[in-house]
Amino acid sequence: MKGIVYIFLMWSSSPLFSFRRSSRIRAFLLKAMGSDMGKNVDIFKGIDFYPYQNAKNIKIGDGAFVNVNFRIGLGRAKVEIGSNVQIGPNVSIECVSHNLTYETGKGRGVLFRDVAISDEVWIGAGATILGGVNIGKGAVVASGSVVTRDVEPFTLVGGVPARLLKKIYADEA
Repeated sequence: MKGIVYIFLMWSSSPLFSFRRSSRIRAFLLKAMGSDMGKNVDIFKGIDFYPYQNAKNIKIGDGAFVNVNFRIGLGRAKVEIGSNVQIGPNVSIECVSHNLTYETGKGRGVLFRDVAISDEVWIGAGATILGGVNIGKGAVVASGSVVTRDVEPFTLVGGVPARLLKKIYADEA
């Protein structure tokens, strides 16, 4: 059953429904697959996560907005996205990695690391978040950045790898 729901989720460009309604339908389908889904979550078409059986490891908070072509390389890791998070198009969260050294007969092995994104975070278009990263409340990740380590609350990070660009203060527009 989850496989059928996943296939519908992947192909649900939903021309039969309004734009807003189809994004809420995707959130509903993700919840039906076992994800912990908040209220008023918008997920635009093109969400992809693997393996789909681990949808239960995904949590998305109230009022989150997920733009097109969002990918989660999940494995057995957990991904928690807070409330009122904005995720731009073509963003990728990669929780699965490998060891640096190769062992004969064993390969490189597989590593699974959780990702936590706090409330009110904005992740710009084309950013990649690697496993083991925690992004603090109110932080902004610039477009095209590769986040390899934790991001402090209320900071702007950018680059490859992402580094601190500036602190964000409440009086800034």
